[in-house]
Order: sequence, then structure tokens, then C-alpha cells
Amino acid sequence: MNKNDLKLILGFAIFQLYVFLSLGFLKVFFVGDDVDDSGILLYWGSSIANILSLLICAALHDKLAKAIDSKTALVVAGLLCAFGTPLLSLAPASHAAFMILLVLSSIFTGVGTALFYFQLASRFITSDEKRAVSNVFYAYCLSFLLSSIFGFVNGVFAVVFTSLLPCIIVILLLDEPSGGLSVSAEKSMTEESKKELTPLLVKLCISVLVFSFCSGIMKSVFLRTPTMWNIRVAILIAGVTLAVMALVAILRSTGKSIDAVIIYRCVFFVAIVCITLLILDGEHADDARAIHRVSGELFRCLLFIFCLRLCQRTHFHPLAVFGSLLALSKIGSFAMGRLGASILETYGATTQGLLLIVMLAALYLFIFSEEDVRNLMETSHVVTSLKKANKERCEALAKKTGLTPREAEVLELYSQGKTLAVIAETMHLSESTVNMHRRKIYTKLGIHSKQELLELLEHEEQD
Repeated sequence: MNKNDLKLILGFAIFQLYVFLSLGFLKVFFVGDDVDDSGILLYWGSSIANILSLLICAALHDKLAKAIDSKTALVVAGLLCAFGTPLLSLAPASHAAFMILLVLSSIFTGVGTALFYFQLASRFITSDEKRAVSNVFYAYCLSFLLSSIFGFVNGVFAVVFTSLLPCIIVILLLDEPSGGLSVSAEKSMTEESKKELTPLLVKLCISVLVFSFCSGIMKSVFLRTPTMWNIRVAILIAGVTLAVMALVAILRSTGKSIDAVIIYRCVFFVAIVCITLLILDGEHADDARAIHRVSGELFRCLLFIFCLRLCQRTHFHPLAVFGSLLALSKIGSFAMGRLGASILETYGATTQGLLLIVMLAALYLFIFSEEDVRNLMETSHVVTSLKKANKERCEALAKKTGLTPREAEVLELYSQGKTLAVIAETMHLSESTVNMHRRKIYTKLGIHSKQELLELLEHEEQD
């Protein structure tokens, strides 16, 4: 694992901690054991604003890429999040100005987190599949550990601390801002690839709904009493996270690397442990809540990996897919939470727990199986044909403009969205040498940015 990978993992983990604290209104904006209607409004308002921002920014990613460069976008994201988070602390929840501040805070933090997702996704996606999966997994695990340390803070200190986190992310990623806001250069998808992916996407959506239904039932029926973050919960989250990492290490001892299937198994292993604990001892709901949180975050980790892979295979933007799946998850969890509170509470804990286990078993074995996970992560013939087309465009452009063979190779790798660090590693060169080749390419082509390069290659294809 190189230095850039470590910085990316740390930056993503800190970003997840920021999202957890800024949306975790129990920890930052409210002190006490009860959650009132204002707290619920804050949670749903902020969550919806973040999801909508992801979708809107994903739809406009090409226009954003032309209007703002990567380095500027990173700084803007940090400023929006840093200033948006403490807005809610300026007025109490009962004050008339609270709603105005809520809207402003949601817009600032929503757009800011969307821009951060752009930056992070564009870096993860340029790695090869195995490296990307490992890096995302380690980033999420590190975020669990960080949340177990800082999740119990509240009051003024929490507001200040949360507002500083975006600045740390900017400092970590500012060195290598390449990647940009547009993470996919491909604009078309064949009918064959659509037929190949459509059943998998349908199964993925159904699996998100089923898993969110289980989550909603647990929250509304089993875990009805909200409690503040405490040392016991923090220790449990850290312990379960380390246990998952140990389980992955054991699986890897068989010679396998970290892949999506291994993470998929861990999701269900942790979820079943949580449900079993609730069936055996309903008095320890806080313990189950901690375990359940790790299971849910692992599932989101898996969704993020799927979205990156879909972007590598298709013209889809990962934020559009990720935002849609998050929205679907929220809707499913909320709907089943309401239904569970009104219908399922007539049954005992054992019956409800067994129902959850049956739903998860059906999901694991039939709805979205390990085979589906493998198929979704595989590189299809579509990718090969797209890379071949891109290679031909690069060769034609290099011949027309007089690029050297080394510059032509850098051009092809750079047009695929790979960072300078990845290109340097692939070609066994230093980053400074690769950067020098990139500057020469820009000079010979008469361009000044990566976006102009992609447009030039598209024009080459039309010719």
C-alpha cells in the first residue's frame, strides 16, 4: 500500500466520520436522552438534502467539470461543509429561525459532501478492482473505529470538531487533486451490455429494499428507545469492527484477497449475530444497536464498491447510482419502520427475530446471491471493447500530433482516468516524470485541462 492509498483511505474515513457526526444530531446538536420532533426533522431534512445533492451534482457532473477544476472543487467542498455544519447551533430548535438555518445548513453540507464524494470516487475508480475494494473496505473499517472514539462527543466541542474535519480532508487530498469531477469518459452503452446488467441492477435494488426493511423493523420494534452514544456502545462498535477485520484476515489466509463476496458474507454474519442477540436477550438493545450499525455500514461499503464498478463498466456516474440506492434504502427503512411499529409489535421478539432471519436468508440465497455479486464485479466484454476504442482514438491522435511512444502511452492511461501516481506505478516511472510527459502532451495538443483532452478524443472518434 503506497502513500497515496494511505492518504485516500484516511481522507475517506474522516469524511465518513464527518457525515456521521453532522447527521448524527443526537451527538452534535442535542444533549439529553430524548429525541423530539425537531431532531427527527433535522435528521430527515439533512439526509434528503444530501441525497438530492448527490443526484443533482451527478446529473450535472460534466457541466461542473467544465466550470470548476478539481483543486478548486476540493476547497469549495471543505468550506461549504465547514461553514454549513455549525449553522444549526446558532438558534435553538424551538426558535423561528431554526427552519431557515436548517435549510441553509442542508444546502451547504449537501453540496459540500456531494463534491467530496466526487473527489473520493474519482480517486478510488482509477485503481484496479482489487486495490479499490481493499481501499474502500479499510476506509470504512477505519471510519467505524474513528466513530467509536468520537461518537460520544456533544455540545459546542462536537460542533467545532465536526467543522474542522472537512479542512483535514482538504489538506490530505490537495497534493494530488487529479481525477476531477468527471469520473467516466464513456458516453454510450451497447444494447448487449444493457441486457447483461439490467437483471443485476434489479436484483441489487430489491436487495437494498429487503435489507432496509430488516433495518426498519429492528429500529422500530426492537430498538425503540433512542439512547445517547456512550463508552459501552463505542467499545462494542470498535470490537465488532476488529472482529470483522479478523474474519477477513482468516478468509484471506486461504489465499484470497479482499473482494466484494467476502464483504458480502461479513454483512450477513454481523446482521445475524445482532438479531440472535436481540432474540436471546432483549434487555441489551444498546449492544444490538452497536452491532447493527456495523452491519449497516458494511452494506453501504458494499454499495459504494458496486457503484465504482458500475462506473468502470458503463456510462453511469457512481454518484447517480449511489445516491439512488441511498434514497431507496432510506425510503425502505422509513416505510418498514412505520409499518413495523404499527403491525409487527403484536408479535413476540422471538417471532419477529425469526422473521428477520428468514428474510436475510432469502436475500443471501435467492434474491441477491454471491454469484450475483461476482457477476456485478466482473469485467465484461463491454469494457474490453470500450478500452480498445479508446486505445485506437489515442493512437490516432498521437500519430496526428507527433507524440512520442512514451507520451502516447501516458495519453492512453491518463484518458482512462488514472491518476499520475497510478500511471507512474504502471509505467515504472516517477510521478515527476509522468507529470512532465503530461505537460508536453498538453503543449503538443494545444489544451490546458483533462476535460479538454476528453473532448478532443470524442472529436477524434467522430472524425
